[in-house]
Amino acid sequence: MSVSRGTELSLWEWAKKVVESSASSAVEFYENDWVAFHRGREPLLLDRALENRSYEELDGEFWSFLDELLHDRDHYRQDTKALRARMQAFLEGLPRPTDPYEVATAIAYLKLPNGELTLGRTTFTYFDQLRAGVWGAGAERDGGLPNRIVGHTTGIVEVKAGTFEKAVELAEREVDSSLHLLRVGFRSSNALGPMDELFLQHRTGYWMARRLVTPADVMVGFRAPQSPILLDLRDQLKAAAPKLMQAATEIAELTAGLYDGTVPPSLASALRRALEWIGTSVTRETLDDKIVDLCTALECILSSETEGNKGVRLAFRYVVLCAVRGRLCPYPGTVLSVYERRSEIVHGASRGVATEVDYSTIRDVAIEAVRLVLHVARIHSEITSVGELTHFLESDTERIQRAVDVVGVSETRHSRVVRKYAQALTQQFTRKGEQSSEDAIREWFSAMDRFGTHSLMPDRREQPRTPIRAIDIE
Repeated sequence: MSVSRGTELSLWEWAKKVVESSASSAVEFYENDWVAFHRGREPLLLDRALENRSYEELDGEFWSFLDELLHDRDHYRQDTKALRARMQAFLEGLPRPTDPYEVATAIAYLKLPNGELTLGRTTFTYFDQLRAGVWGAGAERDGGLPNRIVGHTTGIVEVKAGTFEKAVELAEREVDSSLHLLRVGFRSSNALGPMDELFLQHRTGYWMARRLVTPADVMVGFRAPQSPILLDLRDQLKAAAPKLMQAATEIAELTAGLYDGTVPPSLASALRRALEWIGTSVTRETLDDKIVDLCTALECILSSETEGNKGVRLAFRYVVLCAVRGRLCPYPGTVLSVYERRSEIVHGASRGVATEVDYSTIRDVAIEAVRLVLHVARIHSEITSVGELTHFLESDTERIQRAVDVVGVSETRHSRVVRKYAQALTQQFTRKGEQSSEDAIREWFSAMDRFGTHSLMPDRREQPRTPIRAIDIE
């Protein structure tokens, strides 16, 4: 299976931009034009032909290819046919066949009685020498790594993937889910006292996997669960210190008004909560949890507790904020699609659905939304609460029309929903008081519910950003 024509075209445009750049390294190219970087990488991460490979693999190969293009850019500038051939070779080398795998991952703080316990798709059992022999993994191989599996309780899962790395990624997701089931089962018993500390089992990071094809292949490895790494800006990471410290200083200056009384208390409290949710998202281990936290951050500052259909409202209000400030703005459908993915997660329809693209997009949106709200609050001191802010964003025809213009750039399904929301808002100005703005919106949402058209599956083909012109709000 080969990558799509759309992925091929996107990468070709990106490759031409790379060889024409003056960046001395891949990192410098990213820093100088991160929009171009993402437009080259994201199609690979979203291509169906590559979904059986892990993000880390594709990301690493993309960075290596970027380094190669920059190193040989003089040759490729003069010979576009050679550039095209190299790009085709890169794309053809990415897909992998999908095979069945069996993965065992060691579990910390758990010793089970003899036998097997299957919960969900995971079988928990003691991994003994006999099983290791069947798998073909001797204790002496891979620097003794099998010893981290053999003699320990493990969770064993069968998955289908294109590589060992992707198989382990999928298996770890299943093991984590089954560990939650195990905790629920244990805590439903009164055999032990109320000590949750007894049920904090987790993966150690050590795994053994075998590909269930002929001839069989076995690998042993370690994937560290998320844990703190020393941020040494004094010695090891000294080169990055100036930029990181500058960014921290800018945030300190930007948010000072939230603590000194400059920003009204109600709005300041909402902004502080949003910042806390953004910070919490960094500490989460799974992408699903990260985007849930970030969507919650947006809700803190761009919606009220009682509002329904928050995804559409958040997407539209963020576009208006961008228009107010004259900043680059993600296509509104992207914000809505990520929010719908968040709804899938929190309402139990799906798990493991968030992608790195979702995370990076909604993280940038949440951080920028805080900046934009603070900008509006500085200029319009009469805005003292989130309710007054949302009224401000949706009560001016010029702001609404500018947002409609931005949404009109994209013809994705989610963007059309956001555009219809904006059009419903304008009814308060065109129907001469026959119907309030909120009544018009409720009527529109009701119609969308009847036809089942506002609950759309996320459209993952949208491009990340589009420039817009500023509105003078002073």
